[in-house]
Amino acid sequence: MSADIIVISTRANDLEDAFGLFAAGNCGGADHFDCFRKVGEDWHVLFDGILNEIETLRNGKSTAIRLVTNSNKALSDPVLIEIFGPKDSSGGGAFITDLHHEILCEVAAKHGAKCVDLRPVLNGPNFDKPQDVNTQEAMQAVADALLASGLDKLP
Repeated sequence: MSADIIVISTRANDLEDAFGLFAAGNCGGADHFDCFRKVGEDWHVLFDGILNEIETLRNGKSTAIRLVTNSNKALSDPVLIEIFGPKDSSGGGAFITDLHHEILCEVAAKHGAKCVDLRPVLNGPNFDKPQDVNTQEAMQAVADALLASGLDKLP
């Protein structure tokens, strides 16, 4: 592995089964989000494993690792709007986005990487603005957030 800068944004596809469980009313828990918590447990292990592998492959070389959190797509994606309700009325999209953020940032801190929070970048300061993340404007905002994270103090 020869990259000096590595950006990781991954694992959202792991939610597919949980979306089905939630939509069918079988997610579990008092708030009906237990199936998402289970995915979160898996994410924690997987993200830690990804960063362990990068550290092994980089073998002490200075590396800038940026883990980027997701936007709340339940505010703009028609499929997720159908699952969670208009404007994420169930709070499921916000719960998942916050869970993803917390896990990524915890694992990033453990490994000396930086966590770049895209929630305010893509969903506004209150995390409630719908955003099509596949636009040039959104991609530029992500690029700007990555640049703003800097390259100082590479581990």
